[in-house]
Amino acid sequence: GILAAVDLDVELRLQRLQGLEKSLAGVVLGVHADHRRLKLTSSAAVPEETRVKVNTALPWGDRLRQLFPVSPSLKQLLQQAELDIRAQAPETIHRYSTALLGRPLEVSLSSIAVAARPDAAVEITAKAAINNKPVSLKLSGETLAALLERPAGPWHDLVFEAWGDGFHLGAAGSAERPLEAEGLDVSYALSGADLHDLWPISGAYSFS
Repeated sequence: GILAAVDLDVELRLQRLQGLEKSLAGVVLGVHADHRRLKLTSSAAVPEETRVKVNTALPWGDRLRQLFPVSPSLKQLLQQAELDIRAQAPETIHRYSTALLGRPLEVSLSSIAVAARPDAAVEITAKAAINNKPVSLKLSGETLAALLERPAGPWHDLVFEAWGDGFHLGAAGSAERPLEAEGLDVSYALSGADLHDLWPISGAYSFS
């Protein structure tokens, strides 16, 4: 069509957007296109809280016609999408407190990123803290196309890692009903020098 043959480069900036449950600051919306790719960008922040950036790239123009001789459905288009979502807070996005073996356990999340590419596993990375000790998290598994086909599961080839000062946790497996946390088939390995500041475990350890 005519739009597919047009190069676009449009950006809208709003200093503040009000009228929502929380006002947004530094709102940026962008549309960029050439003969092969359409890129949609957006970012906004809740003042003094969390900034979120979302970038999406879709096949366009010549590339779109190569992939889909007939007009594609929305699901088919999303299966070819490149997606990046990032959220970061000056302190914490979310905080959760509980107890483990009679000791306080506090988990806080300060940043999270989601990346998806055609024919590649969706990858989620995050920075967190457990009892004020920094921890890095990484989860990967199905492709975006597979998740769109089976959003409620089963999900296969799941790989999870968590690591910080003195420990490493690795887990892999599948989930039949992941949204209900049921049907889990997971193997794991936990090792490190000392977990005493995180959990009630002292000295060198290894579990699997």
